[in-house]
Amino acid sequence: MKRSIPFLLSIFFLAFFLSGCQKDKDDNPSPNIQNEEYFFECKLDGETFRAVGLNAYGTEFHDSYAMYGLGANDFVMYVSVDQSLGEGTHDMDQNTNAYVVYGNGRSYASLLDGGSGSVTITERTPTHLKGTFQATVVDFDNVNASMTVSEGKFEVLIR
Repeated sequence: MKRSIPFLLSIFFLAFFLSGCQKDKDDNPSPNIQNEEYFFECKLDGETFRAVGLNAYGTEFHDSYAMYGLGANDFVMYVSVDQSLGEGTHDMDQNTNAYVVYGNGRSYASLLDGGSGSVTITERTPTHLKGTFQATVVDFDNVNASMTVSEGKFEVLIR
C-alpha cells in the first residue's frame, strides 16, 4: 500500500501538470498555416482562384510587401504594395501592382498601359497583412489582351 500512494500521487501531479499545459496552449494558439486560416483569393475573368495555407503567404521584398497565391501548373497571382502604405485604400501605380503569371508563359500586370486597380489594407502588423483588391491586368506580350481581377481578398503571414 505504501508504494501505491507515491505512485498515485505521481500520476495525479502528472495529470494536473499536463492539463495545465493544455489549457495554456488553448488560450494562446499559434498560427496554423496548414489550414485555411490564411488565404489569397479572387476571381479572374469570373473564375474563382483560391490559395490557402502554405500556398498563401506574404514576403518582404526591397521596399514592398508581396501577397502571393500559388496555384496548380505554375500559376502565381500576387499583389505588391509599397511598405510605406498603411491601412486604407491605395490606387495601383508603379509601386503598388497586381500580377498574374501562368505557367504557360503568359504574364499580366496592372502597371502596363490600360491596367488599373486598387488595394485596401484592412490590417497590417510586422508579420500579418489582410485586405482586399481589384484590378485590370494587361498581357505583357499582347497589350490588347487584358483580364479582370475582382473580389480579391487576402490574409497572409509575412515570411
